[in-house]
Amino acid sequence: MLIALTFCMGVSLSAFSQFEGVISYSIEYSTDDDHLQSMLESFPKTSKLFLKGNMSKFEQNTAGGGSQSFISNHSSGDMTLVMQFLGSAFKVRVSSDNIQELKQVPTKEIFYDGQSRVIGGITCQHAYTIENSDTLHIYYTESITSGNIIPELANLEGTPLYYETIKKDIKMTYSAKAIDEMTIADVEFDIPSNIRELPFNDFARSFAVVK
Repeated sequence: MLIALTFCMGVSLSAFSQFEGVISYSIEYSTDDDHLQSMLESFPKTSKLFLKGNMSKFEQNTAGGGSQSFISNHSSGDMTLVMQFLGSAFKVRVSSDNIQELKQVPTKEIFYDGQSRVIGGITCQHAYTIENSDTLHIYYTESITSGNIIPELANLEGTPLYYETIKKDIKMTYSAKAIDEMTIADVEFDIPSNIRELPFNDFARSFAVVK
């Protein structure tokens, strides 16, 4: 379940973050499908978004003690997915052309109602989308610029600190639990040089991320 790639494939390459620090999210899951219910315990429960200047990194742990991160340089357009699981690790460089090969995510119409909520000391504006019969809620802030980190919310007017989305009959709720403004070392965005690089086309076939 490549949540990091799904979460970050829509990053705007022209966007630069003026906020430097880490946003920590909790992730909750729900489904009405009894067959999927047993899978939810193995899904990631937390994720982190690191922001510094033109760099960002979204990371989270995966089932079986693995991890995945997506590192983006919004100045050069370079993006790299790093995955570790079952004792092995690899990286995949994702170009802007590769992005066009990925499954297209329809942009959702976003509605604004003027309501607000304070999250992590930041006043966030409320918005929502409608998917089938479900109303999905979003709380976002314009005070943190991170680019378009969620493809289907490409038209959102800020960075979401709370949002709901549905993927394959599973509702996922991301909620910011900590917003820490701090100095981030450049090494945080380094791409490991000692792990195998997997060509994008091989990766796409293996993980069925292209049409």
